[in-house]
Amino acid sequence: FSNNLLMAAAGGGVELVEVANSGLFNSANSEYLTWTPSSTGDRKTGTIHFFIDFNFTGSGQTVFQFGDHSNNSFSVFHTATGNLRIKAETGGITDMDLKTTALYRGLGFAPVTIFWDTTPATPGSTDCGIIVNNVQVTAFATEIYPSQDDLMFVNHTVKHTIGASHTPGNFLDTYLAEFINIDGTKHSSQTTFCDVSDDGLYITPKSSDDIKDLSFGTNGFYQNYADANSVGTDA
Repeated sequence: FSNNLLMAAAGGGVELVEVANSGLFNSANSEYLTWTPSSTGDRKTGTIHFFIDFNFTGSGQTVFQFGDHSNNSFSVFHTATGNLRIKAETGGITDMDLKTTALYRGLGFAPVTIFWDTTPATPGSTDCGIIVNNVQVTAFATEIYPSQDDLMFVNHTVKHTIGASHTPGNFLDTYLAEFINIDGTKHSSQTTFCDVSDDGLYITPKSSDDIKDLSFGTNGFYQNYADANSVGTDA
């Protein structure tokens, strides 16, 4: 990934979640990361996981958008009111749209896992979903699942933008940490990426060595934002 402006690595750790490094996305400076894969990976199955600092306000912001046009994209937004929303479109037609009823504001750092698998005959909540703080979201203001074998724009040969829309615009204005893209495997448990205490109160990222041992597929990557001089490097 290349960044249009140098983003700082920041030491962090908010309340019960310890995050060693993070990437600061400053909307005032129009900061974002972008990369275009040279070959297509698995467009039907995958997982994206990251820690995000929910201590931010303002208009709707794009956590990431993968695609060269909003009509052909896979995106995650934090809406102006605080909902999390996954939206996948092909030719302007909605393939998937999951918008949480819950509002995520003022939480500090929280782990978010997004997973999808369009290969079942009728994909549903066990195949596609959002997990926040080790709890899968079940209440949605909008709940549309893909059809069988729908192709997502993740891990395709299109622009993959983190921290903004493809244009770029709708810039993110917060910290991200431990951004992981898994190409070709659905991980519907957050414990793949995090250690959780027995009482469920403490959630911490697994070690970098543990993450690197995962199978990333053709276009998977892991950004731990450890190097301020090369923020977009795949760890």
